[in-house]
Amino acid sequence: MNKLLMTALLLAAPCAAAQTIPAVPPGQVPSVAPVAAPVQTGADQTAPATFRLSAPVGSTLELTSTTTTRMSISDVQVAAAPGSKISKAKLNEIRRSMTTGLNKASSLPAMTFSGKTFVKVTDRDAAGNTTLVTTTSQNLPATPGASRAGPQTISLKMTQVLSPEGKLADLKVESDNPQLSAMFKSLSADKLNSIVEQQGGNFNSGYGAPLVLDRPRTSTIKVDAQSMLSGLLTSVAGPQGQQMFGQVQATPMTATVTTTYKGTDAQGRHVFATRSAYDPWQVSLKAAAGSKTPMQMKMQLADMKSGGTTLYRADGLPSSMQQSSDMKMKMTMLVEGVQISMNMTMNQQMTMQPR
Repeated sequence: MNKLLMTALLLAAPCAAAQTIPAVPPGQVPSVAPVAAPVQTGADQTAPATFRLSAPVGSTLELTSTTTTRMSISDVQVAAAPGSKISKAKLNEIRRSMTTGLNKASSLPAMTFSGKTFVKVTDRDAAGNTTLVTTTSQNLPATPGASRAGPQTISLKMTQVLSPEGKLADLKVESDNPQLSAMFKSLSADKLNSIVEQQGGNFNSGYGAPLVLDRPRTSTIKVDAQSMLSGLLTSVAGPQGQQMFGQVQATPMTATVTTTYKGTDAQGRHVFATRSAYDPWQVSLKAAAGSKTPMQMKMQLADMKSGGTTLYRADGLPSSMQQSSDMKMKMTMLVEGVQISMNMTMNQQMTMQPR
């Protein structure tokens, strides 16, 4: 999955991505007050209260975010591909070059970047459908050794229309970044929502969910990665990219997501804890027939977990968030008769607070 797309979606929808560390360390979850259980009378049960967006039209808030990404590569193997006539001297040269590059990369600090998010309730019609507009300005992390002459920020705008019951009636995501703009246009609202649901959130922000204390709600979300990645390649990569990776094969991406309502804190904010666990997944990219640069690449997701806490104001607008994900992946590349494999681990942590 394109990490830029995932990051953009999570940053564009602070109230949609309720994820942080898989098991939140002691002291990280805000203290919460118990919520009274529904009153039961005989065979009847009083329905529990549900999470609602009640903020009046014109309500606004501003959030600031900090995201830190750490990546490491290990167990690098370089070998001649079956049937290749590449010499031992050439293989040794490639090994030395990769070792030098990896040693340099391992000494680089973690990438940290910041952003601002503005949320506004812009409309509520006679039927009670509420329009929520979220705009984000995200600073891009500097790449060591690269020029910063180009754009240094990404701007995103997300427009959601939510029914009185909290269901997503309409969704539109826009960006001033051409690559992201092409990605968003290639994905339906359902697919965009599926991607965020895998991270433990959704574009309706959980509105309509029952506010029952400590009762986990678990769902399994599956994304058709084959069609999604093929569409992204067609709309984003351009002719050269399609020649290099013209053939895509991917297994479905499946995640089990558990969300638990933890009550309200001392400020009356609703606290939700979420965790996601992912099934093994893989994608293979192969150069199109007749490509001048024949290349094959396979990425296998060995393990990925995410989770965290999100706090919402009493009126349903997001207040703060802590989120993190850990991923382990194996990558294999076949280029010009040389097969290269490596293990990659990545950790990303994000915090979002009111300004």
